[in-house]
Amino acid sequence: MSVRKGLLVALALLLPLAGASWVPAAQDDSTLDDAYTVWLCPMHRDHQSHGEGNCPLCGMALVRRTLVTRYVCLAQEDGVVEEEPGICPDTGDPLVPATREVVWFCPSDPDRMFVEPGVCEGDVPRAMTTQVSAHGDHNPRHGGILFMAPDGVHHLEGALEDGAFRLYFYDSFTRPIEPEPFGARVVPADERGAPLGDPVALATAPGALETPVEAAAGERAAFTAFVQFPDREDEDRFDFIFLSDAEKAALAGETVPAALPELRVPDTPQAILDAIRARDRRVQALIDQGRWADLFIPALEAKDLALAYGEAASDRPWVALKRIVRGAWLLDMYGDLGDRVRVGEAYEVFAEGMRGLPERAPE
Repeated sequence: MSVRKGLLVALALLLPLAGASWVPAAQDDSTLDDAYTVWLCPMHRDHQSHGEGNCPLCGMALVRRTLVTRYVCLAQEDGVVEEEPGICPDTGDPLVPATREVVWFCPSDPDRMFVEPGVCEGDVPRAMTTQVSAHGDHNPRHGGILFMAPDGVHHLEGALEDGAFRLYFYDSFTRPIEPEPFGARVVPADERGAPLGDPVALATAPGALETPVEAAAGERAAFTAFVQFPDREDEDRFDFIFLSDAEKAALAGETVPAALPELRVPDTPQAILDAIRARDRRVQALIDQGRWADLFIPALEAKDLALAYGEAASDRPWVALKRIVRGAWLLDMYGDLGDRVRVGEAYEVFAEGMRGLPERAPE
C-alpha cells in the first residue's frame, strides 16, 4: 500500500470537507434504515473488520463508520443523490449505485463533520447527510467489473459493450476521469488465465480505452488487461471474468453486501470448524467464478472464525490458524486488485492453513 494512498485516505477520513464553503443538504434519519456499520483502518480504508481492533498492516486502531447505498448520476455524482434507482434529470441516464458515508454536522458550522449524531450549541440536534469518501465505493458504473488500482489513487472498470472490451478509469472517489493518461493492452484468456493470443493495445474512445473483441453475447468470457498507470514503471495486471447469462441468472437472487455482515460465532469448536470449511468452499466458488472483489466477506469471516476456534478449542493449531488469518487478509487485498495470479498465491496460504486444521475438534 503506497504512502500516497495512505495520506489520501487519512485526509478523507479526518478532514473530509476541509475548506468547503457549501452547506450540505440535511437528510431525515429515516434514510438510515439501510445503513450498515463497518470498522475501517484510517490508513488502509479498503480493509474491513467486524468490530474494534487494529489494522494488520499498520497497527492503527480501527475506526467505526456508517455507510449506505445511494443512487447518483454518473456525470454529476455530487449533484443528485437518491435513495432508490431512477433517472438522472439532466441526461436521462439511469442512476448508478454508490456507497456513501453517513456524517452529521451543525448548520452553524457545516465544514466540521462528525461520525455520530449529537447536539450542537443551543441543544440543536446535528443534521445528517451523506458524502463520498476515498476508496469507499467499488460499485461499477457501466455494468462491468471494477477494481482498485495498485497505485492507490485510481480505480478502473472493465466492461463488454457493443462488441468491444472497454476500460473506464476513476479517481480515488470513483469519479470518472478521462483515459488519455493511461495505456492498456488486453488479451482473451482461458479458464486458467492463460492468454489466447497476443495482447492488443486499446485505442482511446470517448470516456474509455477500447478494442473490438469476439466475445459471444451471453457467453462466459475472460480477458487479461495490462494497464500502464501514470508514474508507475511497470504495467499492472487485471483479470476480468464475465459470467454467462445462465450464470448471472443463477446468481440473480444472491446479494453481496458492500460491508461485512454481522457474524455469529457457533457455540462449539466442531461447529466453528464446520463454519470455517463452509467459508473455504465459498472462497473457492468465488475464485472459480472470477468474482475477486467479493472474496473479502467469506475470507474475513473465516479469519474471525479461526481466531474464535483458537480461543474455544483445546488443541489450538496455531500455525494453521495464523496461515488462515494471513491468507484471509491477502485474499481481501488482492481480490480488490483483480490480479488472478496474486489471488491464487493468497489462496495457497489460506489453503495451507485449512489443511492444518483437524478433521474433528477434540471432545
